[in-house]
This record gives sequence, structure tokens and C-alpha cells, in this order.
Amino acid sequence: MVKLAKFLSLILGPVILWPVTLTIILFNTHLHYQQLIIFLPALFLLQAVIPFGYILLAFKGKKISDLDLTKRRERYRPIFVVAACLLMSLVVIYFFGNRELFSLSALLFLLIFLNGIITVFWKISFHMAINTVFVILINYFYHWSFVYLLVFLPLIFWSRLTLKKHTVNQLLGALVLNGAVIILFLKYVIGL
Repeated sequence: MVKLAKFLSLILGPVILWPVTLTIILFNTHLHYQQLIIFLPALFLLQAVIPFGYILLAFKGKKISDLDLTKRRERYRPIFVVAACLLMSLVVIYFFGNRELFSLSALLFLLIFLNGIITVFWKISFHMAINTVFVILINYFYHWSFVYLLVFLPLIFWSRLTLKKHTVNQLLGALVLNGAVIILFLKYVIGL
């Protein structure tokens, strides 16, 4: 069971699920070919390579004890790096992107900001957060044709609980916070 939980945590974790989510966002925000040429490498660098690279270097440099950032206090710098990279992405998108991509990127910045603030006081599950964002955004883009992806949520919930990385409240907190914010944002800012 632990091997399955580790496998699910890897496959449904930020390192794999975030680049997939980013790709789907980029190809569903009506960017022109020239914009995609700019954004694919720029956003992958800013939102995947730099943040995950920083975490890997911090791990190798023994600044963090594991790649899951299990210890709440070890999450501060990586969250700051992610937030800074998302902020830089917003600037690039503002000048070269479109309103829909800018709005979704602002939503992602808001989510990392809220999850980061909560992390100062309480540990929240980033695995659950990214899965919640992924499932809702995919269904937003494809008119709720992939409702079956909701199965990711109990799977990641079970895996993080089995691995003793989070408590039930930390997982539920991430699900409720990220789910509520993204649904409200899509409804009232983007016009779901």
C-alpha cells in the first residue's frame, strides 16, 4: 500500500501535474502561434524549471530534508520562489499575452499567495491544492467533460494520508480553500 501511495503522490504531485496543467492552460487560452512560441519556454522556465530546480538544489544542499517539503518551516523559501516566479510570469503575460491567460495566472498567484500565508501558521497540502486546481481547470476548459477526474482527489487524499505527510484537516483545508477560490474566481472574474 505504501508503494502505491508513493506512486500516486509522484504521478499526482506538483512536479508532474503542474507542467501538465500549465500546458493545458496555455493551449486553451486562445493564444496566437507567436504568443505560444514566447510563453511555452518562458512560462515553463518561470513556473516549473526554476521552482522545482530550486527545491532540488535546496534538497541537495541540505536546506530542506525531503523533496515533499514535509516540514512546514522548510516551505517558506520555496513558496517565495514560486510566488516570485509567478509574479514575473504575470508581467510577461501582461505585455505579451491575453486577458484570459492573465486572469488565470492571477488566480494561480492568488492561490500560491493564500496557501503560502496559511503555511506560515499551519501546514496545508500542496498535493491536494494542485489536484484541486487541475481537476477544476480541466473541466472548466472542456465544459465538464472530464468529471471522472474528480477521482484524483480521493486518490491523492488517501496517498498523502497513508504516507503520513498530512492530517485529514490539512488535506480538507487545501481542498476547500483551493476549490472555493478557483470556483468563485472562474464564476465572478472570468464568467464561468
